[in-house]
Amino acid sequence: MKRAFFSFSISSLLLVVLLCSCNSVLKKECENCGGDGYTMKECDECDGNGYVVVTCQECDGDGYFRCSSCSGTGRDECFSCSGRGYDECRRCDGTGWDDGESCFSCNGTGRKECFSCSGRGYDDCSSCGGDGRVECDECNGYGKLKARCSECDGEGKVKKTCVDCDGEGKVSVLK
Repeated sequence: MKRAFFSFSISSLLLVVLLCSCNSVLKKECENCGGDGYTMKECDECDGNGYVVVTCQECDGDGYFRCSSCSGTGRDECFSCSGRGYDECRRCDGTGWDDGESCFSCNGTGRKECFSCSGRGYDDCSSCGGDGRVECDECNGYGKLKARCSECDGEGKVKKTCVDCDGEGKVSVLK
């Protein structure tokens, strides 16, 4: 005669014995989850903030773009002197002579330093203020953005199946 071999854990065997002897089991609301079948825990993805910090896609995390007006130089050619840094002397019409003598206004050079650019030949770029770059409008120069956490949908907490009732909301108790 062959014997059937059954494998039971001690706790499940005791439960069967108890069920047989008591002949009745009740289900009551789980105290751990309040009958919901789940508990709320802090989201691991966003550390409970509801958002995550991501790299700005618009500027690739740099926070700035090269200024398109000045090609990143930070300079605009002076409109007044066309980038020369000087203008023709008006007193001598650029000759350096006035009434047969060296022009006192330009010291005989025929040139006067450009008043508009102070002789530099350029002005600071009006778009970037001479910086050569402009701030990213998307991230305001930070290179990072806050984005709603997709794991918890911005709530900061996620549902976790209750370990006491295995998600049923009720636990078995003996009568």
